[in-house]
Amino acid sequence: MSERLNLYGFSIARMRRLFRSGDVEAVARIRERMATEQPDLSQRELGEVCEIVERAVTTGVPFGDLECEGHAHWLAANALAGHDQEWLVTSASAYHASALRDSLGRRYGKYARPEVRALLRGFAEGVPLFGRSLPEDGLLYAAVGGEKLRAFGPGLVDLREQVDYRVGRKREPTGEDLEAAEFVGELCGWIAQIQEAGLDLWYCTA
Repeated sequence: MSERLNLYGFSIARMRRLFRSGDVEAVARIRERMATEQPDLSQRELGEVCEIVERAVTTGVPFGDLECEGHAHWLAANALAGHDQEWLVTSASAYHASALRDSLGRRYGKYARPEVRALLRGFAEGVPLFGRSLPEDGLLYAAVGGEKLRAFGPGLVDLREQVDYRVGRKREPTGEDLEAAEFVGELCGWIAQIQEAGLDLWYCTA
């Protein structure tokens, strides 16, 4: 399956206000928006997603009885993250998910500072909202707060310099080497764009 990257600026606080709010109108608006924007969803699938959304709005997250999330949870997480938001859309979707996971993470992640390795691992594995884990072969998502993004900044710049230096020294860099060098520069730019807007980061593969 072809998985594209998606990096957005959004407000974690605005999403969190939904949890345990009991806002039934928000649940209804989310259902209406999903039915309009994702007409390929069956009524069963839409109902399953909306049950997850309603539970999050009613009782909060995480769900104590949920071990591993499924596809409906990925849909619900994106629906909650997108509700009543003004998205800042980056150009990350031009890249396949492997650009972050393989070309950069596995090939050059060892040169990153510990906190940046943790960030790359979070992108590679996702960060569940409802359960204890995400499926290994499923779509991923994660939220990263603005304060954490600022803390990651120097380490990301350092990683970009490390990758540029190591790729530049190679007599015949591979396609993955060149992709990693290009991608880490783009990643720094996307995160800077989100920071400049004073927003948090929402990441998902799709």
